[in-house]
Formats: sequence, C-alpha cells, structure tokens
Amino acid sequence: MSQGAIETDYLLKESVDSVLTPDFRIVLPGPGEFNLAIRADNHGNTCVGSLPGSTSSAVVAELLGSGTYEIKPEQQVLFRQGRLDSIETPVASCGCPPAQEPIMRAEIEAKPVIPDTKAGEKLELATAQSRPKLDGDAQPTDVDSKLDSKPSQTETEADAPLVFSGMERAKAKPNAPPPPLDDVAALHLEAKPPQPPPATVVLPPVPDPKAVKKGFFGKVRGFFGSIFH
Repeated sequence: MSQGAIETDYLLKESVDSVLTPDFRIVLPGPGEFNLAIRADNHGNTCVGSLPGSTSSAVVAELLGSGTYEIKPEQQVLFRQGRLDSIETPVASCGCPPAQEPIMRAEIEAKPVIPDTKAGEKLELATAQSRPKLDGDAQPTDVDSKLDSKPSQTETEADAPLVFSGMERAKAKPNAPPPPLDDVAALHLEAKPPQPPPATVVLPPVPDPKAVKKGFFGKVRGFFGSIFH
C-alpha cells in the first residue's frame, strides 16, 4: 500500500506473508495468529501495532537497507520518515479511523405553493349553502330557510390612491381679524436721547524736510553750491 491504513486478522500455519509500504516490508512468519494494525502516510511515517489476540511477532525490514525491527504482541511502534532508527510510541491507534456516525438532521416537509393565477380555483367563499349539517336526517328549520332565502353577499375591495391638494384651500381666503389700532395707541412711547459723537483726535502736522534748519556745514555746502550752480 502507498498510503492509508489496514487491519489484519488471520491465522498462518507453516507459511510466511508480508505487507509492503513505500519504505518497509512487514513480514509475518507463521505459524501464529496475526492481528495487526498498519498505517502509512505520504511523508513516510509508518505505524505498526499488534492488536489484542496476536500470538506471534512481526518483523519490519527496510526496503533499501538491512535493518530490521521486531514488533512483539501488544506493542505499537511509529517509524518517522521511513527510518528504523527514529522509533516513537504513537499517541493514537495505528489502525483505521473509527467510522463516522451519520448526522440526523430534521427536515421540514415543503408544502406546495399555489400560484396566484390558480388561487381562484382552490379557494371557495363560505356562504350559507356551504355550511356543514350536524345531522344528515334533520329537517331544515325556519331559521335555516330564512337564511338560505337571503342572497349571498360578496365583499368587494378596491384600491384607490389618496391624493391631497392645497389649491382649493388656498383659494378660499379666510376673514382676517382687524388690526389692533386701539392697542397700539395705548402704548407708552419714550424718546431716547441721541448718543454723543465720538471724540476727535487732532494729529500734529508733519514737518517739511526742506524747512529743517541747516548746521554750519550745511550752510557752507549751500554757499558753494550757489556759486557753481
């Protein structure tokens, strides 16, 4: 087998059987009863376990080497990555996984849906004539005869849109009350004094740069300037 799990339960007499995996050859030498659980995955991890009832040992041999390992009754061994020197004790059983129990789910029976086009054929109006009778042999009474004599009445429903318009209400002008002239004349009025004008700030005049007094050197420069002008 390439990958997966098997469980053996058979009796061998004077013969030898074997199970091949991608990395090992598991030899079952008779005579003896072999109840084995073997599991291998695609990473080379191979688990070999002796189940209850086994009376003989199985021998695990390498396919590409000469190493061997003996699996004694009631012993489980895990070989990592196809190597006999990496021996571990498996946590779970080496056999096949337990069968999954089916999950029971409650289902609601779907009722047939009647389209709107055929709803009139399936529905009936309850009238006085379709009332069930309590006794088939009983004669109709006067009350029943009066009810049956009345014509059946059918209720009718109509859809109409509701529209509001305020044009007519705007055209009808209501009578406005007269203005309250007497109340206005009775009001007490007081004259408020005027506010004083804001304060005026007078700024000093800007001095003329030409009117600035000249010093001694300024007069000398002005004298020679007037000569050579």
